[in-house]
Amino acid sequence: MNCHSSIPRQDFNYVLMKDYTYTAVNISAGTEISLLAYSGSGHKDKKGRYYYQFLGINHETMDTVRILASMISTQAPGEDHKTYTVVSQYDPYKRITTAYFYPPDSTQALMEKLSDSLTGKDEINTEDANTAVKDSSPVDEYVIVNKSMPVFSRKYKTAIGLLHFKELPW
Repeated sequence: MNCHSSIPRQDFNYVLMKDYTYTAVNISAGTEISLLAYSGSGHKDKKGRYYYQFLGINHETMDTVRILASMISTQAPGEDHKTYTVVSQYDPYKRITTAYFYPPDSTQALMEKLSDSLTGKDEINTEDANTAVKDSSPVDEYVIVNKSMPVFSRKYKTAIGLLHFKELPW
């Protein structure tokens, strides 16, 4: 008996952010991005912060851009606060392809620190959160490169930041 998955095998590489080569582009806060591709996520075998790749159309310029994001967010209708999560929660099969780009800010930095402190834990307590807020030690940052998707090997202008969704993308 031969069992084969209909999902092709993915081949991921993890490049230190400091070694990742790209041409930076400035994208205004709140710019609509129509998502075309998502790099997906493989097994993260190193402790650190992971940046996932999205390709999309920048609605201000109509250029194809690469977004490197370690966090995504959403906001329920009628709520005044955003819900942040790691990008690996993004479900491309939900086909939610409209996002809004935001450059890194202090809230995102705080959420990243909290996320870093959650690595390997099922839940976070107040002590963990307080330690994360006080801890200023840097973590290794990696860009996830999906080598099995050739579109991600092309050169695109790149922005680092957060993608915000008006619909729940997970």
